[in-house]
Amino acid sequence: MMALIPCVASAQLMHKDSVFEEKNDVYSYVEQMPEFPGGQAELMKFLQQNLDYPSDARAAGAEGKVVAQFVVNEDGSISSIKIIRSVFPSCDSEVVAILSRMPKWTPGMQNGSVVKVYFMLPVTFKLNEEDYTKPNITLPYYAEGGDSLRTFIQKNIQYPKAAKKNRVEGTVVLSFDVDSIGQAKNIKIYKGIGSGCDEEAIRILKLISHWIPGTRDGKNVTMPFYMNVDFKPAAKK
Repeated sequence: MMALIPCVASAQLMHKDSVFEEKNDVYSYVEQMPEFPGGQAELMKFLQQNLDYPSDARAAGAEGKVVAQFVVNEDGSISSIKIIRSVFPSCDSEVVAILSRMPKWTPGMQNGSVVKVYFMLPVTFKLNEEDYTKPNITLPYYAEGGDSLRTFIQKNIQYPKAAKKNRVEGTVVLSFDVDSIGQAKNIKIYKGIGSGCDEEAIRILKLISHWIPGTRDGKNVTMPFYMNVDFKPAAKK
């Protein structure tokens, strides 16, 4: 996680302004371009909640725009991630890691059919020196810290019988708000995998009685948050 101040990372969508172009069954531009679930605003929120400004990049004063190219497949999954403009090794790696954890997109469409489409995403890493000593925004977090949250999830997760039977595994992403008193509200399935795993993820979230709320200008405020719950063989009970 990262606070937007003092270290700012932002992104905007890009695609080639060209006619339909097909290369190895992957298009550069189509009638309906792929879209992050919920649109660009949700993409920005996802990045703000999940993107870290690497400490070595900050120490080196590295800032600038990383541009990543990837393919949005017919099922909305992302593959073939490639950095086509680099800023700093750890910044590049952070962008690749974030793209790898994204939920499935709405795929692109051409002539009424879903198709693979190349997509470019610029992510800007910028140090804001003016606000460096006086950050006015902090994001909510689990009271015991990130590592402890993962431990808590692993300790309490119960692999659903239906998921075991259907050999379902993957990551459920929950979206919710942490209010000014540290309570989780408006819980939603941001990315589900079914077979009872979505419901189990919500059950685990509701076991957490308190979060440290986010702040703005020193005051507790309601802020959005995302939580990943991994279901994989090593986590089975």
